[in-house]
Amino acid sequence: DKGGGRMNMTLAAQEDSLDQILQLKYQLDEKGIPYREKIRSGSSLRDFGALLFITGQGSYGTNGERQTIYELFVSKEDYERAQQLIRSCS
Repeated sequence: DKGGGRMNMTLAAQEDSLDQILQLKYQLDEKGIPYREKIRSGSSLRDFGALLFITGQGSYGTNGERQTIYELFVSKEDYERAQQLIRSCS
């Protein structure tokens, strides 16, 4: 495997709700499905994380100009199981 052992990851979920993503991550953990997480937003990832810990909520700009999108990626092998979990959560 010349890919450095990196699994082939597939986008399993895309949410703009932190609550929803936290719920999905919890479910994936429960089932032992490994995932990678990406946060796309108008603010930097580090700022968002710091604010999350300090205030308990991320930085949402006024009028939502800083739309934050949370993405969860799972391996192709786990994709079907992850999809079933995600459907049962939403």
